[in-house]
Amino acid sequence: MRSAMMFVLFSAVCVAQVPARPKPTDSDLSAVRGEWVASRVEALREEVKDAKGLRITVEGDKLMMSGGGEKKERYTFKLDSSKNPKVIDLYQDGKLISRSIYAHEKDELRLCFGLAHYKGTLTSDTEREFVSAGDRPTAFDSRQGVLFVLQRGKGK
Repeated sequence: MRSAMMFVLFSAVCVAQVPARPKPTDSDLSAVRGEWVASRVEALREEVKDAKGLRITVEGDKLMMSGGGEKKERYTFKLDSSKNPKVIDLYQDGKLISRSIYAHEKDELRLCFGLAHYKGTLTSDTEREFVSAGDRPTAFDSRQGVLFVLQRGKGK
């Protein structure tokens, strides 16, 4: 009986010490939900001129990017608001394609997508200046990834 009691106590202590991966709070999900319009897009500290009119729509765990002369891109995403900066990972067809970061303040959303999302669209000279494919940016700096500054659109 005593050994059974010790096992139960030991198990409870071990389980209590393993932190569960935090889920994004409802406020994180509702904060990014809706339509966003690009006010600025930068790569390598230069504004991407043809990105004006780019729209990002977030519904549930789905993110759709359209406009800016590009075809519509659809992704699923996962948020982790326990990190600093907050983390957003983008998936396409179940495959991780971009380890990214996000920040939300009032009606502004900032995203910095890691290179994996844009691999192949930049010249080889500029690719060296980005983080390695699959790495996550550590700051909202267009030398680490492609920086999107978005304003809330008409619908929330």
